[in-house]
Amino acid sequence: MLNLIKKEVALCMHPTAFIFLFFAVLVFVPNYPYEVIFFFSCLSVFFCCMMTRENGDIAFSCALPVKKEYIPLAKMLVVFGLQGIILLFVGIIGAVALFYLWNSMSIKRVSRQILLWSAMVRYCSACST
Repeated sequence: MLNLIKKEVALCMHPTAFIFLFFAVLVFVPNYPYEVIFFFSCLSVFFCCMMTRENGDIAFSCALPVKKEYIPLAKMLVVFGLQGIILLFVGIIGAVALFYLWNSMSIKRVSRQILLWSAMVRYCSACST
């Protein structure tokens, strides 16, 4: 199973997926719509699925000597890992930004950070259903 996950990361991950992970730094940009960060993480999943289709990876994976039920499971675990990493990055960077802004006493910016946290909760609840 670990070999299938390594194969997914090596062969099926689109290069923009790694770039989109670092869009979590956009939390520090004033008046930036935070939902766009999560949109790009969803877009990276689309690019990875598109790359899988274009490379003919399903036929290649079916030819491998593994249980066939592990093939989609490995793909889903990579996607869940990608989404978890972006949530972790946004959470850590958002907490740093909130701590920094709380000490500077900018109430307007603190309220935007609280809005970010509520957007993360809505995003997690939407992904779990």
